[in-house]
Amino acid sequence: MKRRLFRGALGRARAILRDQITEILAYKPEGDRQAEPEPTPKKTSSRRRRTHNPVPSTIRPNVLDYIEARSDLSGELSLADARLHVVREIEIGCSCPACGQLSRVYMRKLNAGMAASLCWLVRTAGPGLSWVHVNKDAPKWVVRSRELAKLAHWGLLVDKKNKDTKKRTSGLWKPTLTGVDFAYDRIEIPKYVYLYDNTVMGISPETVVIQDALGDKFDYGDLMSRRW
Repeated sequence: MKRRLFRGALGRARAILRDQITEILAYKPEGDRQAEPEPTPKKTSSRRRRTHNPVPSTIRPNVLDYIEARSDLSGELSLADARLHVVREIEIGCSCPACGQLSRVYMRKLNAGMAASLCWLVRTAGPGLSWVHVNKDAPKWVVRSRELAKLAHWGLLVDKKNKDTKKRTSGLWKPTLTGVDFAYDRIEIPKYVYLYDNTVMGISPETVVIQDALGDKFDYGDLMSRRW
């Protein structure tokens, strides 16, 4: 009996001593410790994530009015419920419970490609502001950029009414007087517009002039002096 107790106590003592030795051997001073390897980054999905799109509070009432005018709800879900749902989610986008379409406010910047395309159109249209067939007359960099039509959101150009209902536009565009003044560096315009369902809901207080919009990508003097 005594031998069994002795052996049990000895076994426990050996286990404690073994743990202590292991802890001592594993210990390293702060200066000798190697940095733990950084975890391997997880593979990100190729699917584009929804980004946060800051929307000013002044834009929300315009979206509410727009939704109310176009919605026709019936059943348990009320119009108030639907529009509140959309307005809460317009920064990242959501499916509208009224019509099912993606509902989101997009902040669009007047970029260098738009500004350069406007300069080309103003020079080509001439003092009489003639209609210009973009697909036929524009240089390749204007057609490929597909930026020119977006200038309509700023009121800088208009397209001719299309008689062929199968086509989105007639292909004929001309600058407005505002577009001409902006191209000739006479005025400044909003730097951003806020779009909902391709409709302008508001503009930014920040403004921009033509040369700032062009940046370093285009030479303003060359654009406005060249005969296209």
